[in-house]
Amino acid sequence: MAAQLTFKVLLDAGHLEPELVRMLVMGDIAPDPGNMGVLSDWLPEKVWPKVQALAKVKPAFEKIGDDMQ
Repeated sequence: MAAQLTFKVLLDAGHLEPELVRMLVMGDIAPDPGNMGVLSDWLPEKVWPKVQALAKVKPAFEKIGDDMQ
């Protein structure tokens, strides 16, 4: 509940974007996450679509998948 209240306060103040909060709360996934490559050796398969969804939400994370590989 504390996290929800914090998110609401930060959203109302304009410090967080609604898409990012939805991603954090709902755990969005990318519909077509692409190939995991070498990450399949250690990263659980169900995590990759979430990583790719994060890359689409915030420009700072747009290369996270490439950086991880």
